[in-house]
Amino acid sequence: MKKLIWLIIILGGIYYGYNNWVLPTNNKQIVNNETKETTSKSTTWNTYENNSYANYSIQYPNDWTIKNTDKQTVFTSADNLDNVVITLKANGSTHNDSVQTIKQIAGQQVLVIDGEDPDDGSPTKFIVFNLSNDQKLEVRGFGSIFDKMINTLVLNSNQTT
Repeated sequence: MKKLIWLIIILGGIYYGYNNWVLPTNNKQIVNNETKETTSKSTTWNTYENNSYANYSIQYPNDWTIKNTDKQTVFTSADNLDNVVITLKANGSTHNDSVQTIKQIAGQQVLVIDGEDPDDGSPTKFIVFNLSNDQKLEVRGFGSIFDKMINTLVLNSNQTT
């Protein structure tokens, strides 16, 4: 009989501890995940199309700004902390002393380089697309927004010369 009472007390303690310490923590995590999902779903994206120095389109967050020059487009976040830079370059220029890998992006084999941002020295990823006109399109940036933008990049087959 004493064993049965102890078993009931132990099971009651486990039940009480689970309901008062474990469940509230799990519920809090679920609420936070739902909030994060809601926030990311509410972010809308615009599509940018370039036909001047290269034929491509890319999506970007609607609160980012765009600045164009003859051979470069810079996308900058609203808080000015993040940017994605797309530049037309001549074939032959490379990033030395950097980790380089080959990946498949936008239906093309590309060179992915982990290096440093030439403007501020921060860690940066460079993705190099070879174009059909002896030039390359270099995209640089870092972080999750950069990765999402790269996944929306579409290179059109007819490139400008």
